Amino acid sequence: RRPHDRLGQINTDAEFRCEAQGHPTPKITWLKNGEQITYNDYLTLIDGHDLKISGLIDTDTGIFQCVATNEAGEVQASARLK
Repeated sequence: RRPHDRLGQINTDAEFRCEAQGHPTPKITWLKNGEQITYNDYLTLIDGHDLKISGLIDTDTGIFQCVATNEAGEVQASARLK
């Protein structure tokens, strides 16, 4: 499942969904504008694959990439937050 572009509003939450299947199960990581995201209370990984941003601010706009990796390789998809 690929993430979709989002139009967010200041002080609301946004969630990007991403899911990949494979054997072994792929590990999902997220990047913002090409840089790996460090998860915290503000940027949360949900269910091991979805990204939640709590309380949007202006600087949250950008390109979010979902990267799924396992021993067989890597696949990625991206979405824009405006």
